[in-house]
Amino acid sequence: MINTSTLPNTRGIDMDDLRSKAEKLAKNVTSAELEAMSTWDVKKLIQELQVHQVELEMQNEQLVEVTTELQKAHDKYSDLYDFAPVGYMTIEKKTGVIAELNLAVTQLLGVERSQLKGSLFTKFISPDSIKEYLTFFKSIFDANHKQMCELWLKPKTGKPFFVRLEGVDIESPTKVGKCCQIAIIDIDERKKMEEELDRQVRQRTAELEHANALLIAEVEERKKWQKDSELLIAELQNAIHDADNRHKVGTTEQKSSNVQIAKAPALTQSDVLQMTLKEFCDKEIDPVFGSRFWRYFVNSKKSYEPMFPMHELIEFTVQDFMDDMRCKMRIKKHYNNETLEKAIESFAKYNLMPFGNNN
Repeated sequence: MINTSTLPNTRGIDMDDLRSKAEKLAKNVTSAELEAMSTWDVKKLIQELQVHQVELEMQNEQLVEVTTELQKAHDKYSDLYDFAPVGYMTIEKKTGVIAELNLAVTQLLGVERSQLKGSLFTKFISPDSIKEYLTFFKSIFDANHKQMCELWLKPKTGKPFFVRLEGVDIESPTKVGKCCQIAIIDIDERKKMEEELDRQVRQRTAELEHANALLIAEVEERKKWQKDSELLIAELQNAIHDADNRHKVGTTEQKSSNVQIAKAPALTQSDVLQMTLKEFCDKEIDPVFGSRFWRYFVNSKKSYEPMFPMHELIEFTVQDFMDDMRCKMRIKKHYNNETLEKAIESFAKYNLMPFGNNN
């Protein structure tokens, strides 16, 4: 067994130079010198030649092993390069053509490797992205670090798709000058998701702006209604105040008149139905309760018809009141008290029952 730990280092040895030196050494030994050598010298020379032969054989074995390892490493990294999921290619600075590429690039562009080698990469870039690519390509060689850009590629067949390019400058393996290594990463799905998200955001923003505009309009309308309601309430309060003042004048005469009406109504039912409700409250109901009942009527009417004009309320007849079922129901629901009882008694004198038989 040969001890390989004693083998000389063969790295960096020029085999052509070694052979030249060996031939020169052999020429220095002539036939006459060999004949003049003693048997011991000849044996010694043979031994040295044998040792040297072994050394050469061992160096050759080492070279074979190194070559094999280098080939394995080359095959390994070649496979990693060719079958990488990301597209890799080498582009020459001077010409802009593709010098090397892996299989992922051929799949992305839909062109065979033999046709892509030596062709311009710009042929596969969308016209809208050419300017951006040229800026990116120039920056690779101007900067000392990795450059990136995003653009649209146009394959041989199919629709354009969105990619991210990442590039660094390198020395050309074919000694044609500066080159750059570019990685092509397909981000088309991400781009579509971003565009869809942006569309949804813009749509939702428009919806919210529209809803906000409607809300502002509604608030302004409510403010207007509130202002109109305040004016109507003020007008109503003035009318009630005037009615109260009229009732206070001649209280004794009105009470006497009410007593006469209670004993023998001077008006017919038809006359009462043609009277305004305001007049009926003033003349046919006790002054205090009549004024209250009129307020009950106005508040109930305004609760579901806030824009009902005040002058039309003043002209509202007893017949209109008898026909207004909604207003009567609200009065009965919210004002079931002594004032309502007094009003019912006054209506009953003329066989009128606006709130039914059970009131």
